[in-house]
Amino acid sequence: MKNYITIDGGTTNTRIHLVQDRRVFDSIKFSIGANKENERWEEIKNGIAEILRNNNLTEKDIIAVLASGMITRSYPHITAPAGIKELHNGMVKADMDEITAIPFYFIRGVRTDCDMIRGEETEIVGINNGQRKVYILPGTHSKIMSTDECGRITDIKTMLTGEMAAVLSKFTILNESVDIKTNIINKEFLFYGFDYCKQNGINNALFKVRILDKLENKTPAEIYSFFMGVILCEEITAIVKMNPESLTLAGKLEFVEPMSILIERETNSEINIIDDTVPFSAVGAVKIFEVEK
Repeated sequence: MKNYITIDGGTTNTRIHLVQDRRVFDSIKFSIGANKENERWEEIKNGIAEILRNNNLTEKDIIAVLASGMITRSYPHITAPAGIKELHNGMVKADMDEITAIPFYFIRGVRTDCDMIRGEETEIVGINNGQRKVYILPGTHSKIMSTDECGRITDIKTMLTGEMAAVLSKFTILNESVDIKTNIINKEFLFYGFDYCKQNGINNALFKVRILDKLENKTPAEIYSFFMGVILCEEITAIVKMNPESLTLAGKLEFVEPMSILIERETNSEINIIDDTVPFSAVGAVKIFEVEK
């Protein structure tokens, strides 16, 4: 049995997985991200020890620890086009004895001339089987990525979709009108927000959210749906311009649901929705490590 520990060190959260024969058997998640690296490494040290203890394993039973995401930002990106072999060749073995005696590898992110990713490359490898496709991974930072017929990442576009939604709903005047936890989509008002933003721009459209609340007395679901239509407008417009035959959506449900509704209306693309509870990054990290050079 081949045992690995993978670390997905994202912007806001960190996940540690035990992977046995490319299947995830145990996981730990904690809400410490890139802005608290010292605390994160202490939690990682404790998390690895807990994973081993809970599964009656020792450090000698683990082939390697494979880290990806923002936790790799000390190492430069590799340049697209980049697929599983390029990611394997770009791995960095590091001395992490203060964390664990297990051999430790960082999987570097990928960059184009004008954009970059860290962490999503392992997700793509975990999902993709060498196909030309468009992938949308919405989250704190939403990523739109294209792969070629070899499954190599060729294009990247980043949107601050999740972060923008969180900040606007919490730290602006809209916090009185939008309940980001509503998560109930009214299609009519989702389309209304999207179309209104296209016609009037995001600045005016965002204040329209407050108008719906204070002057028009719309329901929380209607206001939330309009707000999401506005927030997603530029991202959906960018996807429409790509004119993909097929695309895959994987990420937070609160974004995947309205995005899929809008994409279905705006394009003729085949839409595949993947359950974001599956840790594709962990499987992808192992695939990258094990690939032949």
